[in-house]
Amino acid sequence: MKKLLLLALLLFPVSAHAATLADFLPSGKKAWSAYQCAELAGLTGDAEQATRLLAIGNAEGKKFVEGTREMKLTPDDVKGDIVGFKLISIPPASTDFMLGRMYERAATANLVAIYQKENDMTKAVETAREQFKSLSCAKVQ
Repeated sequence: MKKLLLLALLLFPVSAHAATLADFLPSGKKAWSAYQCAELAGLTGDAEQATRLLAIGNAEGKKFVEGTREMKLTPDDVKGDIVGFKLISIPPASTDFMLGRMYERAATANLVAIYQKENDMTKAVETAREQFKSLSCAKVQ
């Protein structure tokens, strides 16, 4: 009987660790970056990168949304982290809705700045290319 119990504990370890925001915030931030980069890639016409980055954003965003769904998060939980605040301030809804809101917020942040700076589409595309490089979007995985 003791051998069976020991075998069960080895095969099915019990974790006493309760999940916290810190466990899921890296996925949220990665989703945010991937979404920003996907929008920049789309603006520059790089559909392959945009698709790749959107898939990463969706996968990481889903981890964040589903991992934090039952947590009662407040701005104090993110301690001045602006991306963290933007992530936790999305009203709870279906996972797909929340991912859409994450994408919208991340993408809009870059595009508004680009379009406010550039009134010429050619210059806007060049600015998007520069931002894509400066944010190391090709390295997001």
